[in-house]
Amino acid sequence: MCFLIVERMFRPISSEIIRELILSITLMPIIYLSVVLKQQKGTFLMCVVFLCVTVTHNTDTSPLAFAINRIVDTSLGISVFLYGKMFENIIIMRIIENKI
Repeated sequence: MCFLIVERMFRPISSEIIRELILSITLMPIIYLSVVLKQQKGTFLMCVVFLCVTVTHNTDTSPLAFAINRIVDTSLGISVFLYGKMFENIIIMRIIENKI
């Protein structure tokens, strides 16, 4: 998101090759961050999400609105999953109690 904001504030990059080169260079801190956090298995996902956001949403009206919408969507999805998992565990515990 920061890349999109900086790109809009200063000047859109006219050459696609230069834009892709800058995007590739900005992947380096993301990869380094995953190594520092000892989450190497998540490196692929972090890079894919970064590239998806910066490549496909560069024409959106507001990168901040997109980011907030994505955070809300993800939070709702996680909440629904956790609630469903909790409900599933309750049902399994009741089944086990009835069999014993």
